[in-house]
Amino acid sequence: MQRLVNFIDSVNTSISRLVSLLILLMVVITFIIVVMRYVFGYGFVWMQELLLWLHGIVLMSGISYTLLNDQHVRVDVLYRNFNKREKAKIEIINILFFVMPLSIYLIYISQNFVGISWEVQEISRDSGGLPFPAIPLIKTMLIVMPTLLSIQGLSILYKNIKLMRS
Repeated sequence: MQRLVNFIDSVNTSISRLVSLLILLMVVITFIIVVMRYVFGYGFVWMQELLLWLHGIVLMSGISYTLLNDQHVRVDVLYRNFNKREKAKIEIINILFFVMPLSIYLIYISQNFVGISWEVQEISRDSGGLPFPAIPLIKTMLIVMPTLLSIQGLSILYKNIKLMRS
């Protein structure tokens, strides 16, 4: 089981490294948009849309990595004074009653939305915007994100149960 937990953690770490490259790509795209618009007087709708969608991908991809590294926002009034076992109990409760139900709910409600996008071969509403399959691929992140979050939650759950038993 420990090998599986290590694998899950390494997958989320690898995804975060890939996402950091997307951030660099976003900087380059922003530079190109500014130069094209203000120096050459041209603009491309698809580049503007790509930049917007990349923001969403970066945010959704980083959620499970943030959970892995315990960097999420926490109201820390009492938690910081707890010992390791008390913190483990709180983490177990958080995973079981918040992370897992939320992840399952997000997957459930996103399936139809994403499925329809693929079925109709959705393209941008704007002329010159992103072509198929860009929009459905990006919307698929609505299922990928909670899946990664729930898998990372299971990893953290295992670690905290193990801590409680020791």
